[in-house]
Amino acid sequence: FLLNCYRIHTIIQPTYSRNQIIDFLLLPLRASFKFSPNGDDLNHDPESKILNDNKYTNLIEIKKELEFEFDRNLYFFEQLDPIFSNVKFSLPYQSFKREKEIIAFFVGSSSKSRQLSISKLTFMFKTISQNSRYKIIVLGGRSEARIGEFLSKISDNIESQCGKLSLTETINIIGNSKVTITMDSSGLHMAMGTGVKSVFCFSNGNHIFRFVPYPKKYSNLTVFFPPLIEKLIKTEKKLLYDSFSRGSLLSIDSIDSNLALKKIVKVLDSL
Repeated sequence: FLLNCYRIHTIIQPTYSRNQIIDFLLLPLRASFKFSPNGDDLNHDPESKILNDNKYTNLIEIKKELEFEFDRNLYFFEQLDPIFSNVKFSLPYQSFKREKEIIAFFVGSSSKSRQLSISKLTFMFKTISQNSRYKIIVLGGRSEARIGEFLSKISDNIESQCGKLSLTETINIIGNSKVTITMDSSGLHMAMGTGVKSVFCFSNGNHIFRFVPYPKKYSNLTVFFPPLIEKLIKTEKKLLYDSFSRGSLLSIDSIDSNLALKKIVKVLDSL
């Protein structure tokens, strides 16, 4: 009601998988133009979405071959104004001096099913912290504070900042890291956006190809998946996309952590 007190000319709704709350808030507003991507019904009731689609004045169809979320968003804005074709996937951060090279380890995730167990994390931290050239900074939200505190006691080379940093401060830590290790979460996109030299991500395949893995041109990223996905990802891409586009119930702990650690340690030793 309050928003309708304003004279709104154009509403731009860029979310590919918009939900009913978005439509509830935007569609009643009086505006000359309402733009939205055609999107999917992942977060919407299919019948309601079809009805609501018709209430947007301009529904922009996103190319089906665009699976990566950033590419979808970029294409949407390019249709609004070609100037957006100049936008690059880049996230600014502030550099700072450091006594040791940093490994940013982002342990948080929006879902526990996409977060490695404490036993797996302990094993990894014990192994990685043996390289004294690096300082490991544990990152996450307040809900990971206890995990971070526990992990920080493994070695003097480990420091927990879980729940202590603002978003900007977290981005700065990640941007200044030599290596970032993360779950399939915001930490991954912060690392890729700031151009961290080597990024390692553990994923259970949730919404595969939409957020992870990144397109091949982003060569600084290595993703570790459960065995089923690792077996099929090169030959059965469409099958995996169709199977996990609405989520994954695969255990992230089924990932071969020994193999993953070998790859991570090899990179750390070479830098």
